[in-house]
Amino acid sequence: MSHKVLLVEGVNDQHVVWHLCEAHKLPECFAVEEMGGKEPLLESLYGYFRRDPLAYPTVGILLDADESPESAWYAVTNRLRDEGYSVPSRLDAGGLVLDHPTGDGPRVGVWLMPDNSLPGKVEDFVRLLIPAGDELAVETDGA
Repeated sequence: MSHKVLLVEGVNDQHVVWHLCEAHKLPECFAVEEMGGKEPLLESLYGYFRRDPLAYPTVGILLDADESPESAWYAVTNRLRDEGYSVPSRLDAGGLVLDHPTGDGPRVGVWLMPDNSLPGKVEDFVRLLIPAGDELAVETDGA
């Protein structure tokens, strides 16, 4: 197992990633670590950035946009800028991958759920994967 890591907010996010990797037969080449919420994930970033770059050469960040993708983006980019990364003012629809400008930090990837632009969370992303008309897409009245 490599030391590449994808940081996710919670156990549901972790299971979604594991199941998507399994469904698409992706090789197990990174760990998926659940951090116990958005704030713990954001606070943990400094530790990953300040370790020897060989310890974690690649750090992925999967974060729910919740009500405000702009706020989530701002929270992540503040930490990236604190560590010397040159970060664009807006997140591209394709996500973000950055190498540290001096090589003193890991390669970093960022994805805001559900699609880097809309408010939402990982559950909204999963909902987008269900084809229109599928029984799973039908809302229930709780009965």
